[in-house]
Amino acid sequence: PQHVVSVRNICEAYSTRVHISPSTVKSVAFIFGKYIEPEIGDLSAEDLTSAHFDALASKMAKDGASRQTTHRVLTRFAAAITHAETQGMVRRGMAPEVRSNVRRLFPYASIRRPDTPREYPTCPEFRKMVGSAEGMWRSLILMLGFTGCPLHVVRELTWEYVSLDRQCIQYNLKVFRGLRAKRIAFLPPIAIQALRDWRRVQNARSGHLVFPNSPGGEISGPALQAGFERVQLSAGILRDTTGKMPVEYAGPSAMYKIGSLRYFFMELQAETFEHTQFSLNSRRKSEASFRLSLKDYLKLIAAAEGAVFSASDLNQL
Repeated sequence: PQHVVSVRNICEAYSTRVHISPSTVKSVAFIFGKYIEPEIGDLSAEDLTSAHFDALASKMAKDGASRQTTHRVLTRFAAAITHAETQGMVRRGMAPEVRSNVRRLFPYASIRRPDTPREYPTCPEFRKMVGSAEGMWRSLILMLGFTGCPLHVVRELTWEYVSLDRQCIQYNLKVFRGLRAKRIAFLPPIAIQALRDWRRVQNARSGHLVFPNSPGGEISGPALQAGFERVQLSAGILRDTTGKMPVEYAGPSAMYKIGSLRYFFMELQAETFEHTQFSLNSRRKSEASFRLSLKDYLKLIAAAEGAVFSASDLNQL
């Protein structure tokens, strides 16, 4: 008879794989031993269904585990299934099914506790930021606000991947197991004009970073946040800290983190253009090109600009 691979076998194989640090072994063994193996350890891996993932998530929530912990445990278990698939322990195609179950239970940006909603700028606040920013910061804020790209893209982006004529940027998105997927994101005319002005001031060649630090190297995350806070302070977008901080630290405080621009973009996309993808991977972009021309697509992006900026705002900027 064919050997039946249990969930416990998969957990053990993942914990003993090569190139794994002792601390990771200890962490993985604890996670699997506490949450996974007591519930479904003896189950055949081939019998796993979405109901088992629902039961696991419900059991952890009932036992008091946070959503972050539940997501971390299920994500690590999905990694174990992926490892088992690469080793031929389970059938091919099982790992994507497991990852889809984790995404179903924890869709993007929903891992945070329900009582702490995301904070992101409103359209009037976004217009104030753009109006107060200059040079690099204006183009950076516009790019983040209209593409929603991750911050690592801002730090790594070079001018060779910015096409001002086609109104788009190309970048690599970090995905599972260190792999990367190519993305193409289109920008509205106001963002393209800001990038064009910034490149003229920077006098940069194609291989230069678009948003460097003062010495010309890769800008750090804290430096991005500090610059974004300075823009908010100049725009008057402040957080009310009355009675919440010691007197010696009771100075003006910026309202938003720079990551909030990603959620501003998501809200803009969801409410205004729910049937339009602002950012597609290369394969889907090539498939969509048969149904939608570049000219038509850029019209949609220009419409997104009009949803945030009025004609008078654009003339003033």
